[in-house]
Amino acid sequence: MACKSKIKATFDKHGKLVGELNSKHIMQYKYEWVCEGHCPDNKTHCKVIQGKPDQHGGVREWCGCPNDPNEPKDCHLVVYKPGKGTGGGPPEIFCAGNECDEGCHCPEKPIESVIADVPGGGKVVWLTCSCVPDAP
Repeated sequence: MACKSKIKATFDKHGKLVGELNSKHIMQYKYEWVCEGHCPDNKTHCKVIQGKPDQHGGVREWCGCPNDPNEPKDCHLVVYKPGKGTGGGPPEIFCAGNECDEGCHCPEKPIESVIADVPGGGKVVWLTCSCVPDAP
């Protein structure tokens, strides 16, 4: 089974990812990766892979195989953590990849399944990505 992923994330009432300052006064955002599946060797479990920083210090994360540093081509979740060169800020969570069956595409916005409501109008959700049919 190829690597599959989902993210458990907490958003406020404005749809922004919730964060809290840790003991070092660094903002920690509330999301958690769940990587499922095995790599082609059928022994190694999929895990969160962090790509190389871009020219602004931003980093992409995805579920993949530890021995393959390349981002998958199939429809998958990505967390992009902006670097200091762009002013930093909260991570962005989106879908990427273009390998879908004919007549389908990978949407940019992840599919949301609400787990729980948060006091003050927020929500905890599961986020997933999969190919969807093209609009007629």
